[in-house]
Amino acid sequence: MVDIQSLLRTNIKNLKPYSSARDEFKGAAEIFIDANDNPLTIPTADIRILYNGN
Repeated sequence: MVDIQSLLRTNIKNLKPYSSARDEFKGAAEIFIDANDNPLTIPTADIRILYNGN
């Protein structure tokens, strides 16, 4: 039987597992916002103006 570790390239062996900012955060927080969330909302009418110019 082949040892799978012997098939791995060194750069793959050295990869670190993903760690999110939420996991690494050590302070106190009441609200967590995802990386793609925007705390400042734009009203729908303003979005139409931005994208359509109307």
